Amino acid sequence: CALPIYFTNPADPLPELTEALVEENLGQLASLAGERAPFDVYMLDDWWDREDLGRFRRTSFPNGHEATVARIEAAGMRTGIWWATTRAVWSAADLPGRETALANAPDFGSPLDLAGGEWRWLEEFTNLMVGERRFCLAAEPYRSHVLDALPRMVGSTRAALLKLDCAVLHCTSSDHDHRPGRYSMAAMVAMIEELVERCRAASPDLRVVLYWGFRSPWYLGFAD
Repeated sequence: CALPIYFTNPADPLPELTEALVEENLGQLASLAGERAPFDVYMLDDWWDREDLGRFRRTSFPNGHEATVARIEAAGMRTGIWWATTRAVWSAADLPGRETALANAPDFGSPLDLAGGEWRWLEEFTNLMVGERRFCLAAEPYRSHVLDALPRMVGSTRAALLKLDCAVLHCTSSDHDHRPGRYSMAAMVAMIEELVERCRAASPDLRVVLYWGFRSPWYLGFAD
């Protein structure tokens, strides 16, 4: 079934990002020119196609990412791309063959019931870890798809910034190309390092931000 796209609070979903909304926002930024509020990068968060990370969602961006990127650049900024790494609902959740790449398969835990509107960050992070489907970065077909599609997206958007978020670098599956549990982390980190190298090759002055789930200064060895 189709799942809603959430911004921050899954108990209170906001409208999804669209080409029209970006255009409206760029108009608002232009009106601030007299306030001397320039920006270097315009980050795009909710852009992904649920079957293919190599393209923007056509229902929301009918003219494709090229038109949106051209509009951002015409406004004097460069594009930034956000990606949710292991979180399926904020990534290629409908990727063909995805079942073999899901972490902790066949047990995904129990999703939270947020129908009543109650919500706290504690529940959100708990749900991210154990209550919803997420991908193993070292498992196929997700690994190969990301390593191909995301660098192409970075290159075609001429991205200045790539933000990697929502990482859970742990998988208990015994069917993937790693040892289960804590030992799965090495294979996932190696995949992220290769991804960063490929994205930088696609956009040589790219800056890479590692966000939630990357908890050590050690990662500054290959990210900004």
